[in-house]
Amino acid sequence: MTFYTRNIETLDIEPSSFCNARCPQCLRESKDGDYSFFNQTNLTDTFFEVYFPKDVASKLKRISFSGNIGEPAMNKHLLNILRWFKNHNPNVKFEIYTNGSVQKPDWWRELGEVIGDNSKVIFAIDGLEDTNSIYRIGVKWDQLIANVKEYIKTGSTAVWQFIPFEHNEHQILAAEHLSQELNFKEFKLKISHRDLLNQTQNQKNKVYPAKNPLYRHEGQKLDFINLDRTEQYLNNLKIDCFAISNSNLYISADGLVFPCCHTASIPLLDEKFIPEPYHWIKNVKDNFDFEEISLYKNTLDQIINSKTFRKIKDSWGTTMNQGKNPICAAICGKCDNSNSLKDFL
Repeated sequence: MTFYTRNIETLDIEPSSFCNARCPQCLRESKDGDYSFFNQTNLTDTFFEVYFPKDVASKLKRISFSGNIGEPAMNKHLLNILRWFKNHNPNVKFEIYTNGSVQKPDWWRELGEVIGDNSKVIFAIDGLEDTNSIYRIGVKWDQLIANVKEYIKTGSTAVWQFIPFEHNEHQILAAEHLSQELNFKEFKLKISHRDLLNQTQNQKNKVYPAKNPLYRHEGQKLDFINLDRTEQYLNNLKIDCFAISNSNLYISADGLVFPCCHTASIPLLDEKFIPEPYHWIKNVKDNFDFEEISLYKNTLDQIINSKTFRKIKDSWGTTMNQGKNPICAAICGKCDNSNSLKDFL
């Protein structure tokens, strides 16, 4: 049984697991600056030539460069990776997510020229000069704006993405006005769900959700100590897999293949926060055979038809204690008698 129902159309790539920023709610900061629980590396400019099938590359409609823990522009090979895909698929659309403060302006001018006018760069800018670095710790405002201006000069599309927090929600209108002055094509808000999920964050640099209910997810925070009702809810969910319906594939910076960025986050979950009675979270993590899903050691077709991918799909018909994938349930689960986790709780 294959995981997908049709050819891969969308590719999510994490070109680098390095980052110049220290965003408190990022998974890389879940151990307060200790990065030993993951491998810091980059995909090289020859990786796709050697390990990725050219016939798949030629049929892709969209390629997104982001990642769970990395900044794409930290990879010095990124421009050549983009050129490789353009050579094999001139019509493919790129989306690049970035904090915008890595590299120099001439690099960003070259990036705009490479991707052209049918692609876009999404700049994660969460505030103005006095607030952006409260969450995007380490991002230098002057460097960011210089890079943005040089990129926009090429005519390629720039999007300003703004996450509202308590410390910056008062600046949303001013940020939107600045985006228009800088000739961004779009300004959009991204409402964070991480506070609702009680996601671990760096306590030293902790940030707080926006007070305005328009800028925060409603609902009760998940209780990771008393999970009985949450587990009951997840057991009742039917999975409508985003990766399958969108023919989506995710490649991490160390060359591992997952259906999506959410399943790719499972190996990064810190086991010290898993309550003892809930072994099913650890069991799902243990179901990943990393040798089996590595493009360095297997073909893409072998990975898609691997036991690891099969276990993900097979788990959807089970319960949590039987190995149901909790990330799949939480992200892509639907329930007949409940519209949301908020309604159930």
